[in-house]
Amino acid sequence: MFLMVSFTLPVLSCGIEDYIYLRPVEIAYAEDISRGRIIIPNNSGNTYFRSYTIFYRIYISDLSLSSITTSSERQNINPALASHYSTLEPYTTNDKVSPNAIGSVFNSLHYYPLYVTFNRSDDIALYQLLGNQSYGSIPSADSLAGIGSTVHLDFTSSSIEPFMKLDHDPALSTFYLFRAGDFTARPDRFLKNTTGPNQITDSTIITGMVNADVEKNANNNPANTVKYTYVSMYILASGIDSNYTVIYSRPKHIGIFRLPNIS
Repeated sequence: MFLMVSFTLPVLSCGIEDYIYLRPVEIAYAEDISRGRIIIPNNSGNTYFRSYTIFYRIYISDLSLSSITTSSERQNINPALASHYSTLEPYTTNDKVSPNAIGSVFNSLHYYPLYVTFNRSDDIALYQLLGNQSYGSIPSADSLAGIGSTVHLDFTSSSIEPFMKLDHDPALSTFYLFRAGDFTARPDRFLKNTTGPNQITDSTIITGMVNADVEKNANNNPANTVKYTYVSMYILASGIDSNYTVIYSRPKHIGIFRLPNIS
């Protein structure tokens, strides 16, 4: 389900097998609670590289915060967010973790690969837009890396769903962020906050087959009828090794964003 990216490093003369290293994204950050930016590095020439993958998970909360930068803020938003962040944090700083293991860690925490949609109904996997091949008129993601190809994430609007724009897209098209398709997403696959029965904040409907990308809030207060949702995102380079196994680079945490209320 996951992809990984890496460079091939020289082999040390100590009997260690070749270690596949995909160049990770080094610059990715939240500009604020509703905007993110990613600078795509150059993995061209790497035999194993295929694309960049963004993994996400949604967290239900009773609180509306304008900034989430500390462990206490993550804990207050949702205890699972704090726990998952702590679990993943060591992987974001260690290049020596097995590239085959990182996907399993995200899978164990029920993080899913992000998709996008152009016309609100199609389903576009990010490897098509952030890969080593062109997609229609859009060149490969790392073709402009030398001059700073950038991915922009936008959660600011209260009238249109969160979207992504790509500097390497000549048309600067709007790609709306889409949840994974491995389960039934209610009320739909757009990344937005909705409340009430059968909505994204309805903890009672969450199962392995329905809203599996949403984390319940263990600190939920039934008296708080207003609910919020936040999405935590990581980006990784992904690829295929000589055994046709999916591999990943060191992950980079993009940020935690509050999903806008859109009916």
